[in-house]
Amino acid sequence: MSIHKTNIEIQKGDFSPWWLNKKRQDAYEQAEEERLKKDVRRLKEASRRTAGWSELRKLDFSRIQFEKDMADFSEGQKKKMLIARSLCDEAHIYIWDEPLNFIDVFSRMQIEELLLAYRLTLLFVERDREFAERIATKMVCLS
Repeated sequence: MSIHKTNIEIQKGDFSPWWLNKKRQDAYEQAEEERLKKDVRRLKEASRRTAGWSELRKLDFSRIQFEKDMADFSEGQKKKMLIARSLCDEAHIYIWDEPLNFIDVFSRMQIEELLLAYRLTLLFVERDREFAERIATKMVCLS
């Protein structure tokens, strides 16, 4: 008789087959434990990475706003939703065309703080010179 973590097993034979089965069971349990640890690390990393995204809630959206049809949103609200949605997807590079169009001053400042805090790879076109100078590491100016 063999008592394991998850079951009790009755096995015929002598020590050698039992020992072989025990080593197989131990290897399986160790591999399963490693897989679970890897999953936990992956989930912790995802949680850490996305925990700050909840700051997007500050973009002047009440909970009730999320129950409305987007067609009823103002242009500024639509733009903020598009920015928030974009940031919810992990990407190597984000490409935004004039992200601050229709954005109010307070939301603009929050978006800037968010981008500075998370240092994303972002390619953007923006007319707001101060925003561009604070966010961009390199700029291409066209006349």
